[in-house]
Amino acid sequence: KTLPGFAPSMIAQLHRYLDAGRNIYRQYQSNEFDLFVACLLNKDDDSSLRCFWLIPMKELENRRYVDQKKTTASFTLHRPEAVLRYKKSLEAQEWQREYFLRARETTPRC
Repeated sequence: KTLPGFAPSMIAQLHRYLDAGRNIYRQYQSNEFDLFVACLLNKDDDSSLRCFWLIPMKELENRRYVDQKKTTASFTLHRPEAVLRYKKSLEAQEWQREYFLRARETTPRC
């Protein structure tokens, strides 16, 4: 079953602005945060939280999304139920599955 109002995937950008006015940025370092959180909101109703990923920094380090000399890193997050056809997407979906959580329908509003 797929969630209504959602594309099967979303792109996560991992970079930190040093000077947003001049569009200068760099890749995050492993000591800057412990947990990467990406959320999907339900566009069909009131933008309530539907699902999210909680990815530990150690996983991002192992996959070389941080601590590199590049200025930015990006990867695509895939929902577990998304039907994918490319090998790279299927491999990403597999490791991300461990970090994917669904919000409860009764989640209180902030």
